Amino acid sequence: MTANMSLPVDVPHEAGLRLEMILERIQRFGRPGLIPLTDYADEQTYDFLLVNPGWTFAQWRAVNWEVARQLRERGYRVQLVRVEMAEFFDWLAEFKLPNTPANRAQFVAWKAMS
Repeated sequence: MTANMSLPVDVPHEAGLRLEMILERIQRFGRPGLIPLTDYADEQTYDFLLVNPGWTFAQWRAVNWEVARQLRERGYRVQLVRVEMAEFFDWLAEFKLPNTPANRAQFVAWKAMS
């Protein structure tokens, strides 16, 4: 289990912070046709791929889903892209890539387009 399980997370506040960052990027780079957001399949995948994230899987997912909801409310097309550990590591092996945040983002983008 993820550490800090008992610490509460202010979901609306945290989602608002993430939303602000996403909207700033959109302002800088233009409105995308699709906004893919990572949706880790389960707690094991989340814990393994996000070492010491500070939130539990349930807290992270609640924030993520709230961000998706708020983006959709603003008229953006959002896709929650499910990341399963085995599929992700198969993809890394196929392209001989290391497990990095940038490659996870690339995987999510690739999967959203598939």
